[in-house]
Amino acid sequence: MTDPLAPLRAKFIARCAEDLLVVQEGPAASELPRTIHRIAGVAGMFGYEALGALAGRIDERAHAGKGFVERELAELAAALAAVARS
Repeated sequence: MTDPLAPLRAKFIARCAEDLLVVQEGPAASELPRTIHRIAGVAGMFGYEALGALAGRIDERAHAGKGFVERELAELAAALAAVARS
């Protein structure tokens, strides 16, 4: 049986490599909030629930005005790297 989401999943995985660069740049990256929000919204759809949950926690903290925690960004970077290698 063919997975109808396979082409989109492949694009998501490729995008994770790009997103990793944004996350590694940290709070200085103007696209960081948008990137994290997008990851939080779509990662679970492609089977990466833990990645989506982590991005969701970071996104919620940022929207609450609490900024970004370096440790969490490092965890997110590691998770993105793992997905990009898959």
